[in-house]
Amino acid sequence: MEKEHVQCLLDEAYAALRNLSEKIAKLEDEAGQLHQAGLNKMIGVGIHGDPTKFQHGTKDQIHEVQSQLCKLNYFMEEAREEERRILAEINEFQEKVKA
Repeated sequence: MEKEHVQCLLDEAYAALRNLSEKIAKLEDEAGQLHQAGLNKMIGVGIHGDPTKFQHGTKDQIHEVQSQLCKLNYFMEEAREEERRILAEINEFQEKVKA
């Protein structure tokens, strides 16, 4: 294989990995925000900015946040699996190039 072709393949793999890492970071941030929203609903949040008046979330609201967190966790795990697969392919390719 030509050196330029090998470098091009590696560059594409690393770009895919960077994009995936950014996607994972966004999903983790969204999960954190949802987790905080869930905590706010379970604990109760101030009404109209008055921290002395609380309205607790309904079971349905809490369940919805938990459901969204489960979905996000699933997507994050899929993305992490894809990230591991790409890394394995990069490593395998680099080993072939070295041989």
